[in-house]
Amino acid sequence: MPLRVFDVARDRSGSVLVETAFVLPMLLFVLMGVVQFGMFFFQFTAATDAAAAGARQFSLGRLDTTAYQDTLQAIQNSSSNLFPSETTITLCVGTSSAPGNPTACGCTDASTPTCQSLLETAYLAGPASASVIPAAASVTVQYQCTQLMPSSWISIAGICPLTSTMNVSVQ
Repeated sequence: MPLRVFDVARDRSGSVLVETAFVLPMLLFVLMGVVQFGMFFFQFTAATDAAAAGARQFSLGRLDTTAYQDTLQAIQNSSSNLFPSETTITLCVGTSSAPGNPTACGCTDASTPTCQSLLETAYLAGPASASVIPAAASVTVQYQCTQLMPSSWISIAGICPLTSTMNVSVQ
């Protein structure tokens, strides 16, 4: 009888299953984290590209009668991988005492004459003297993240929503 107890203690036939049961949850958690980070990085890059394309278009819109719609179209064309329902876009124009800090965000809807007049005013008030900082056209793209993990885990890091702001001088 004592020999049989020692034989059972030496039997290792189920050890692989037990080790897999311990390691698999941790491995899946790490794998899901890597995939989630990849998704965040991809979405942030797409939002940054969209903000850059919108800022380029918006800064050139002072003579454009459809500056607002053209800027939104440029953002949507460059961010085809982002869901439009999850994207918030803010367009601002103005001069300020600090670089890249526009003071007037009057282009909040499709009122293009307002946007065009703000861009024209900002351009004319721009670098008239060395003490005035050039007028800035600012485009902010904010995107709600796609999440694989529970939002309570992600909110700890403060990642979502992804926000990208581009400031360009009015041309």
